[in-house]
Amino acid sequence: MRNRNLILLFYFIFCGFTFSQEKKVDDFLKLTDDLSINGKVKEISITSHRINKEKDTITRTTDYNFSKEGKVNRINYPKTNLIKLIDYDNLSRIKKISFIKNDSTNIFLVQFFSNKTNYPDSILINKNSNYIEKYVNTFKNNLVIKREKFINNKLISHRNYEFDTNNQLIKETYTNPKNKSGKIFSYEETNDGITASYYPVSNITYKYQLVNDTIIKTTLKQDLDRKEVSKTLIRKDSKIEIKNIFDSNKLKESRIIHSLKDSISNIHLRFNENNEVKRYYNKFTNPSSITTKWTMYKNDNESSFTIDIKTIYDQWNNWIKKIYSRDNIITEIKERKIIYRK
Repeated sequence: MRNRNLILLFYFIFCGFTFSQEKKVDDFLKLTDDLSINGKVKEISITSHRINKEKDTITRTTDYNFSKEGKVNRINYPKTNLIKLIDYDNLSRIKKISFIKNDSTNIFLVQFFSNKTNYPDSILINKNSNYIEKYVNTFKNNLVIKREKFINNKLISHRNYEFDTNNQLIKETYTNPKNKSGKIFSYEETNDGITASYYPVSNITYKYQLVNDTIIKTTLKQDLDRKEVSKTLIRKDSKIEIKNIFDSNKLKESRIIHSLKDSISNIHLRFNENNEVKRYYNKFTNPSSITTKWTMYKNDNESSFTIDIKTIYDQWNNWIKKIYSRDNIITEIKERKIIYRK
């Protein structure tokens, strides 16, 4: 059991770092959770019929094509006449994302690899002819130790990554050389409006623990008087993510996400100077309903509403239709057409 948990710990650490490195590509793919499915598929078409307050129906369809390896390689948006193509290399790594519209093809993103890691040597993003974004990774022992960001060939910022002797990520440092003072811009919403400020170079540190069957990852981000402390607890059947935000060592905000196999609770709390909850926004999701509860200020009466979900499945236990309703009034109908591989 101990060895299994250690393997799970290292896997979690590796995947966590992979996510931070690949987020830029994921943002462009914008794959939905509605693609989760049992079995091997060739195509999935998802149509959403949203009914607004004026009783108008807004319909949107997205078609997804899959490779034999189960990778999305084509996304079609019929309403906008846009097609997104995703090309992979022989190691199933994304090497290119292209857009086709009105018979014109534009290469939007390219990744260059020179080794067998999941991380590219560089990422080139062509947003338009006047704006080219590039990310360059520096490796040591197959680990990314530095990532530089360029816009139109000018260095804008870079991140340095430090690892311990077990190749666990322990520190991430952000530097913005464009600003000679070494500061980065940030803003915060307060009762008096939006407060803008400059913070120096930011550091993020990571710690890992294995307590019985629970993996704990602690993240500390410090920017002057503002501090973020995040913890991720992973067990075999659940995951808890906690983020606390402090200002001058006073707790200002807390977010807790508890994920089980088929349900998620998302709790968001804001605190006043006396460490009392001044308002909250909580959302609870399971296969049959979505319940939202919130307050706007201290001692405010709680507001809430529930969206009921009716789900229809096919013979493979994959959903093909979901009907969302509030107070017995339908607000959305979502349908999936699935073509399976034989």
